Amino acid sequence: MTQSIIPPSNFGRFNDLYFGGVYDPTLWGFHEDVTDVLRDKNLLTLPKKNKMLNGVLNTYMAASFNDPPSPLGEFYERRHLLFHN
Repeated sequence: MTQSIIPPSNFGRFNDLYFGGVYDPTLWGFHEDVTDVLRDKNLLTLPKKNKMLNGVLNTYMAASFNDPPSPLGEFYERRHLLFHN
């Protein structure tokens, strides 16, 4: 939401999909959830939003798999464990 990928008005739907168990709680599932939410939006905005979404995921993966781990990667890992354990 902070990067305007998901409109705030659609966060409830995203929340239901992601935390409701519709898709797997993985990066792939996160991407599917966001894509599902954006499916009903203006088709002209989808390429830009998809590029932004891929940037968020790339940043997460780069931060998660750095050696040594970055604080951002640790934050996302702890957040994931909090919601899925």
